[in-house]
Amino acid sequence: MTQAQLAKATDQNLSTVQNLESARYGKGFVRVPGSALVVAQYLGWDADSVRTVLDGGDPSLDPKVGDAGRPPEAIFDDPRARQIWALELPVEERVQGIRDLFEADLKRAQDREDAKLTAARQQLRAVRSEDDDGEDAG
Repeated sequence: MTQAQLAKATDQNLSTVQNLESARYGKGFVRVPGSALVVAQYLGWDADSVRTVLDGGDPSLDPKVGDAGRPPEAIFDDPRARQIWALELPVEERVQGIRDLFEADLKRAQDREDAKLTAARQQLRAVRSEDDDGEDAG
């Protein structure tokens, strides 16, 4: 994953991700930057990994989350999904919230397609009816 992709997926500025990766935020910080927490959560790191990484160490995956707890990047193209994912809820609830969101979108899309199909069939019946009327007259 590139820095740009990570920035987009976590709704952070590219410069923020670059600063985190280059350790411009690091040793001596009393408070962990909120952006670092967002990125860490997205990457599935455990709670202590942010400070460890900012101090030059390597992260550890949160055993409760890991890669399985992170949705595919494409989901984060939708700002509503990013908002749901940022909530401080258990992973299962966030995943269900995103699933519900997209299922509702799919239902609306299906309803629109069904309405178009119904309208097209009505137009077809009308054209056939006109043809039948024309044949009867001739």
